[in-house]
Amino acid sequence: HEKGLTEYDPHTGKERIFDFPSGTPAVYAVAKTRESEYLLGTSEGVFLFDSHTIARIPSMSHTVKFFDCFSILVDASNNIWIATHGDGVFIYDFNYHLIKHLNWDTRTLTTSSVRHIYRDSRGWVWIGGKKGVTCVKDLNDLSKNLYYSNQKELDGLHVHAINEDIFGNIW
Repeated sequence: HEKGLTEYDPHTGKERIFDFPSGTPAVYAVAKTRESEYLLGTSEGVFLFDSHTIARIPSMSHTVKFFDCFSILVDASNNIWIATHGDGVFIYDFNYHLIKHLNWDTRTLTTSSVRHIYRDSRGWVWIGGKKGVTCVKDLNDLSKNLYYSNQKELDGLHVHAINEDIFGNIW
């Protein structure tokens, strides 16, 4: 929205607009935390919306401030997964302290240009981007990661969305 973040109430038909602290970035992702706050993935990094104001998260500013954030996932342990365009995935605990940084350089992802993060019914986290998909089975043991990128049938694959059907198949 060109004026900020818009909240729409379908019962009243009314809108409320909340301004960002610096300009109006494009909002690509919204994720609700357990504290009923919202994390906003934008063209200027990650912001926190507490139902009244929008602000940067100081402990995240040094890592994801300059990257487009296309997807945010809050997992079962309340860890926050931030997908960036250009620097992989940053994983924070619920107090916004950095736990891990996954990217192509460390060979923990198929690409550092990530578009989507999805948690399946088993609790595995699927990360899709410009060069395929990475499945993180266990955040504490990245050697269990599965990588889908170099197979001939996936050549040139750009993944923008991931989902699971009722049979447990990943799409």
